[in-house]
Amino acid sequence: MIPEIHAIANGPIYDIIDGKQRITTIIKIINNEIPIKASYATQYTKPLFEYYNKKIIFFKELEEAVK
Repeated sequence: MIPEIHAIANGPIYDIIDGKQRITTIIKIINNEIPIKASYATQYTKPLFEYYNKKIIFFKELEEAVK
């Protein structure tokens, strides 16, 4: 589970108060800049690594339903 991200609306733009690093990391994962590692798997993500039979998975490799 990802902790809450706190932002304040500043007109049409939001200023991130807490969670900028989490947002940046999520964007990098989606852009395939950071792999998803089996060593960090949780009970929810462990089946992905078993299914793909890999220790590192990039977001682009995941099936659409999983993304």
